[in-house]
Amino acid sequence: MSQTLTTDAAPNTPDPAPAPDDSHGLSIRALTTLWSCWLLGSWAIILGMKHHVTVARGMAFAGVLGMMLCWPALRLSLGPTEHQGSEAATVRPARVFLEWSSLFFIFQAVLWPLRTAARWELAQTLWLDAAIAAWGLITAAIVAWGCRSLLPNHRVWAMVGCVLLLLGEPVLMAMTGSAAWFMRVSPIQVIWVLSDGPVSELSGSLASHIIAAITAAIVGWVLVIMFGLRSDNA
Repeated sequence: MSQTLTTDAAPNTPDPAPAPDDSHGLSIRALTTLWSCWLLGSWAIILGMKHHVTVARGMAFAGVLGMMLCWPALRLSLGPTEHQGSEAATVRPARVFLEWSSLFFIFQAVLWPLRTAARWELAQTLWLDAAIAAWGLITAAIVAWGCRSLLPNHRVWAMVGCVLLLLGEPVLMAMTGSAAWFMRVSPIQVIWVLSDGPVSELSGSLASHIIAAITAAIVGWVLVIMFGLRSDNA
């Protein structure tokens, strides 16, 4: 006696489409490897300076330079890979934020040990970390804005914005000879003051300057997210 087994055929459901690749050839692993090499190379160069405060200040500026110029130049210069072709996706703001976060949190392993060497106060180190985060997030917002398009012009102007954010004000001060001018756009002067020797009490103007940068970073990212959602719904 034979028994016939019948099974209901499962409906053929198409596999979900894979998420678009917006890395443009730059994986997080590759980025963190390059970032670690940048920090190690900076340390090897700065280590020749004898004074401990100079070494700590040099590493602080190495982190700022890497996050505000080197990483934006790398991210904005990368386009779709050959196998992606014309179907490549633009780099999403979430991807840009993930890359910046990777840089920032790795830099914490450099910044906080410097506190012992330079004898920074706890509050001083926290303010320095907040300043680096604030201006870094402003830079990341500019990068995210430039990466919304695959057109080279958008990326070039975003890179110009990153350069002006860091170096525009110091160059203007050098051209006009205004040595007494306190920098309000560039973080250079804030980082210079906070990376000096122990600072027991932070001036009110310096604290308000950092708070203003944090506010600008938040507003910048809110605008990036709002315009990103509007583009997705268009």
